[in-house]
Amino acid sequence: MPVRYPPLLSLRAFEAAARHLSFTHAADELCLTQSAVSRHVRSLEDYLGQRMFDRLTRRVELTPAGEEYFRAVHHALAEIEKATRDVMQPDRKASLTLSVMPTLGANWLMPRLGSFSETYPDIEVRMISSIEPVNFDARDIDVAIRVGTPPGVLRAKHLPRVEMDMVTNWKGVTAEYLFPDLLVPVLSSKLLSQGAAITQAGDLLKYRLIHNASREFAWPDWLAAHGVTLTEKTDAITYGHFFMTIRAALNCKGVALIPSVILNNCLEGMDLVQPLKGDVESAGSYYLMTREENRNEYAVRTFCNWLLAEAYNEKMPEEPAAREKQEEAHP
Repeated sequence: MPVRYPPLLSLRAFEAAARHLSFTHAADELCLTQSAVSRHVRSLEDYLGQRMFDRLTRRVELTPAGEEYFRAVHHALAEIEKATRDVMQPDRKASLTLSVMPTLGANWLMPRLGSFSETYPDIEVRMISSIEPVNFDARDIDVAIRVGTPPGVLRAKHLPRVEMDMVTNWKGVTAEYLFPDLLVPVLSSKLLSQGAAITQAGDLLKYRLIHNASREFAWPDWLAAHGVTLTEKTDAITYGHFFMTIRAALNCKGVALIPSVILNNCLEGMDLVQPLKGDVESAGSYYLMTREENRNEYAVRTFCNWLLAEAYNEKMPEEPAAREKQEEAHP
């Protein structure tokens, strides 16, 4: 019996439409009209004898059969693309694109990337700096690092809030814990020597507080955790990124509240001091995120395993959810 293959153009139209969940976006990608994509998908459905999409008023959704078929077709087309690339460019390196927050990328990741490249010279890492939610549906990002709370992870309400969206859509995305978001107040030793002594959290209000625009609740929630209320009269200044707040603290502009994972990699040689012992864990953590379907690709798998080992070597506390489970099991 001869092998039966569905029409290739119909497969490509289906895969693109399923990936975008949009016939219009699929048409843009394939340089076709929306009606042409619709005809190709309908032709495939007739060929298979199965409905692949539920066509709603303003959107489409995959049927259970469509979801299963999409996973298989997407994997098959990706393998064909890879095989074609390998034949046409046999010496080309494997590559991946990483999206990471600017200050974490510069202070924590960049100093480590050299060792990765030495160990894995056949993998090229392209790094993009961004604090925006990751859009894995756009297909141009393979791996991302963000801070926040993935679905299903519970946090205590009294912890400093991290009200940042990590991704645009969690469907098909995996999140692996890297390290906690521990917030630490720091200021220039010069400023401290010229100002009031700091022996408790309330003493920080004697200085200007340096806020980060993306973490507007960090200071009020951190102070509240120490029993201190931040008022509108408190002297404060706001900057857009953590590297700017660090620079402001170095320039004696006030006290900055910085994640310890950033500070641990930039305090050496800097005129910054931590006036109070201890730190406060926020209601978010840093996570490594990938698309489920790409997690086992060579470049992605190798880089993720290396990065998880680097995070483990930070000797930071384990994931909060894991600690809560242990405490419940061993009261």
